[in-house]
Amino acid sequence: MVGPALLAGGRPTLSRSEQALIVHPSRRRVALLALLAVVAVAADAPAEEARHPPSAAARPAEWDADALQVADRLADKLRGAGKACTDYSHWSYPLLAGDYERKKLPIPGAVAACTGDESENLTFEVFSDPAAAAKFVEVKRSLLCEAALRSKIDYPGFPYVDGGTWIVEPDEEATAADFAKVLGGAAKRAACR
Repeated sequence: MVGPALLAGGRPTLSRSEQALIVHPSRRRVALLALLAVVAVAADAPAEEARHPPSAAARPAEWDADALQVADRLADKLRGAGKACTDYSHWSYPLLAGDYERKKLPIPGAVAACTGDESENLTFEVFSDPAAAAKFVEVKRSLLCEAALRSKIDYPGFPYVDGGTWIVEPDEEATAADFAKVLGGAAKRAACR
């Protein structure tokens, strides 16, 4: 998906699945890092697919209905507490799952997103159990931190709210702390070591 990432004007942009992979990190420097991470991982994609083609038949065709309800309830809880969460939508399963699978990123049971205050991106990911959520965070952290190291970019990692079987990924650490109080999770940062 890196090919379409450059517009005619040469300005980088990310597809929705690429944005989801990077958890909508904040602002220009992190967006550049995300693009570099996607480029680095995608550079190996054709060779990797030849060795280990994705098995679309081995994965479901859509998000888990119960997991989607969890994401919906989390967004409703934020809105009920007066937090901004506009343009809420479920991500495209076929698009995201194929992309995650190629990058060896664990596929959540559901992924949804909305827009918070000051256009902050908020991503909701729901998993089958806490171990699956922890594995997702670790693999994603590793992908992004390794890309930052290779590119010599000082990347601190990404903030998130850990709810055990779900995570909410805002752009800002302060938002994660605020949302943890509302949602009942723990504010954390998947930090680069």
